[in-house]
Amino acid sequence: MRPCILLVAAGLFVPGAGCTPPVVFQSDRDGDSEIYKMDMTGAAVTQLTNNAAEDETPSLAAGAALIVYSSDQTGNQQIYSIDINGGSQKRLTNHPDNDYGASVNSVTGKIVFRSDRDGNFEVYIMNLDGSDQTNLTNNANDDREPVLSPDGSTVAFTSNRDGNYEVYIMKADGTGVTRLTNFAGTDQTPAFSPDGATIAFTRDGDIWVMASDGTNQVPIMAGPKLEAEPCFSEDGTRILYMSSAGIMVNPDIWIMNRDGSGATNLTHHDAWDSYPVVAGRH
Repeated sequence: MRPCILLVAAGLFVPGAGCTPPVVFQSDRDGDSEIYKMDMTGAAVTQLTNNAAEDETPSLAAGAALIVYSSDQTGNQQIYSIDINGGSQKRLTNHPDNDYGASVNSVTGKIVFRSDRDGNFEVYIMNLDGSDQTNLTNNANDDREPVLSPDGSTVAFTSNRDGNYEVYIMKADGTGVTRLTNFAGTDQTPAFSPDGATIAFTRDGDIWVMASDGTNQVPIMAGPKLEAEPCFSEDGTRILYMSSAGIMVNPDIWIMNRDGSGATNLTHHDAWDSYPVVAGRH
């Protein structure tokens, strides 16, 4: 894996030429959930966090310099950031309620996340340093799993505001909420392709894709196993995802071609490996 040469300008991270981002994921292979990275073949696995808390739901900024994730090391889940090479972490939220599941965008310097500080889960947005935390959804139902589009202009998220969990999209200021899926089961974990034209998502344990306007919904990985948490590779030609033999059965991280062919297990571990991300996803 070629290293990322990074420039820092106006607080944003810009990839240098030849930058190959790693895959960042969460695993409990050392006893509790920690953040790890590996290359796109599953090699060079490196532990990035190491504490007694549960470190979960990582997001990797484009340019592969910054990881944001949630951790309960202070008693409840809050959002933290850490360099791609590990080292000191920075706490970004500090609230008596829980903040989870951040998605970072280095183009706009924004992070979206879900919080139950208003009595139910809402989607919030803030700056890279944790300032200016703003509720985007303000809805009485459950809004979760937000992810920023590559250009940072829109947010895809999951909500049960119409009775069951579906995928929605809105502008990054919270306006223009549009429902993209309409399914009797559960649609969740949306992820944008690098060009923003396609969204991959989980439908009742299978991986589907659709256009970012909700049209052309197509299954690409459907079978007896539980597949979830899709994420496009940086070039958009492949999709990483979590696969398990069943609910509460230790999953591995897999990769497949964009059409669902060539599925390959990357982790092959008895632990719980999940939530794979590359630059610009989650």
